[in-house]
Amino acid sequence: MPESRFSLFAVEVVRAYISKRKADSGTLKDATASLSVAFITGIFNNLIMLPIMFIFMGSIAMVTPLQLGDRINELFGGQLSGWAILVSFAICIPLADFLYYWPHRSAHRVEVIWGSHSVHHSSEHFNPTTATRISFLDQAWDLVLMSAICLLGFNPIYALVSYALVLLHQLPLHQMWTGRLPAWYEFFFNTPMHHRAHHAYQRMYIDKNFGGITIIWDRIFGTFVEVDDSLQPEFGLTQKVDTYNPFKIMTAEFVHMGSSTTIGFDTGAILRPWTRFPGQTSYTQGAARILVDAQGGFTWERRAGKTIYISIRSEDATVVSNRLILRTN
Repeated sequence: MPESRFSLFAVEVVRAYISKRKADSGTLKDATASLSVAFITGIFNNLIMLPIMFIFMGSIAMVTPLQLGDRINELFGGQLSGWAILVSFAICIPLADFLYYWPHRSAHRVEVIWGSHSVHHSSEHFNPTTATRISFLDQAWDLVLMSAICLLGFNPIYALVSYALVLLHQLPLHQMWTGRLPAWYEFFFNTPMHHRAHHAYQRMYIDKNFGGITIIWDRIFGTFVEVDDSLQPEFGLTQKVDTYNPFKIMTAEFVHMGSSTTIGFDTGAILRPWTRFPGQTSYTQGAARILVDAQGGFTWERRAGKTIYISIRSEDATVVSNRLILRTN
């Protein structure tokens, strides 16, 4: 996987050289930051996360009563044959693609998971190095759900390889040199154009196109959006990280959550910054409660002594000096 990432980066460099495009210092600094995050993640993955997850998956595969992997082997003489492996992957890869959709979607909906996934979205550039900007915690959450493959009785190798293939498909999606692909392909598969929308911070693109290899799950579950030619995607977070320091990039959202955590005996107040919808900030303001969602809509509710929740990702709301200012189109 690391070799693939750096190979795609090399392709981007060669393309820039051939087209005589000069990379500005910001682009180079951002690329260096992304590759540094990838290096840190690689260390944690190989030394800590992957060994733990392999043991966890193996334990599930041993105790599950389903043992579908053994049943497939029995169809081909009771031995691990090439056909048995092929059929197993024919089941596991589509399943991994389906399972990938859900942790990816939840990472955009729950703040504590967004804390790690926001690392990937923090780049304001969209090139192969952006694909390397992944937190090891983000991949750990993916693998927790990928364990469902082992729950069916498949060996952890099937789960890990299938997940790796889903991730491998993500690498060529992070580039700007491909336009729209044939309609039949764009209908079924995730493409660079679809993924540009996913990385955009404009309101119509936020929290869309979570697919891995295919885009079918987004179409089925209502999270698909087509790129509007009149509104080209712009990349990054609605609140910029404004740093090239890889350690600050990997911890920025967690620092924000920690600063929003209330210390006291109110369990709800303590947990709320970690479980709320990403981008919400809480303010107490008299006898009113205003709820602003990530799409810019808001409702006003009279409730004495309660808290105001406002989405900082909303383009229709601004917070200035801890005072709430709402404006509508």
